[in-house]
Amino acid sequence: MPRPDKQISHGKLDDPVSPSRSHSWSKYGEPVMTDEQHDTSSVLEVRVDDVTIIDVDDFQFTRFLPDSYGGAKITGNGIDQDVLRKAGIEAADAFVAVTAGDNRNVMAAQIAKHIFGVERVVCRFSDPIREQMYSELGLRTLSPTKIIAGLLQDLLEADDGDKASLAVAES
Repeated sequence: MPRPDKQISHGKLDDPVSPSRSHSWSKYGEPVMTDEQHDTSSVLEVRVDDVTIIDVDDFQFTRFLPDSYGGAKITGNGIDQDVLRKAGIEAADAFVAVTAGDNRNVMAAQIAKHIFGVERVVCRFSDPIREQMYSELGLRTLSPTKIIAGLLQDLLEADDGDKASLAVAES
């Protein structure tokens, strides 16, 4: 399968100012990504052979990706099956939906899992209740809201001299 064009985009579907990406990794090293946390691709790029980022707003690629980013960038909607095919989802080992919108994320995750048969699908939920429900239905889920709440609780309960707890919050 030919590699997608080497450009990137980030941006929410309904809010062009906010970014949204989809990430997935293929058996052949061609991942697909959707994400609002702009440093995610940089971190993931270190751990996988290749990452493809999909975003509706190509300005977000230049705004948030480091110059050293070597993965593919595709301008398009992360729930559009043709865009996902162009990004190489049919050969993907994994797919990560981490936009700011829970509805977009779950839709993209379900498309990746049930239409394209991607085995490892991770879906981000801001709403902890939705995250728990979809987790119980078998999705691999992530809730930054729950993670941050846990870190805040740890920091508030830590002794003043407890540097380990403070280091977690700083990393």
